[in-house]
Amino acid sequence: MTFLGHFCPCEGYVGVDSAPAKAFGAVRVLSELERKKAERAELERRRVEREHEQRWARAAVTVLRAARDDADLTQKEMAARLGWSHRQVVNLEHMRRAVRIVDVAKYARALEIDPLDLLTQIAQWGQRKRPKGR
Repeated sequence: MTFLGHFCPCEGYVGVDSAPAKAFGAVRVLSELERKKAERAELERRRVEREHEQRWARAAVTVLRAARDDADLTQKEMAARLGWSHRQVVNLEHMRRAVRIVDVAKYARALEIDPLDLLTQIAQWGQRKRPKGR
């Protein structure tokens, strides 16, 4: 909040060129503008954060699905190796549930791949530039 002066209980706003009533109005208008600016900045931050999370989720799902396909495993076979239900694998691969690091590690163990290799592939895929609108 930008202050045009400070408030003294006895004298009202002090240190402002205009009368206390005008100063109060100016402070109120400035604080309202700054509040709206802060709200817009917060909305933009949240939008960027959501976009970032979605991008990394897509990268993780794409890499996990490709790793399963490279091992010539069906979703049912992968579920059996993971000790999960078929529905859990389907939900993960269709982004109906969040991909956690522990899921990546479990996939790697089930596919007998180094988890670090999968994470590296996810990071590389997530950093690729794609055309706008995709």
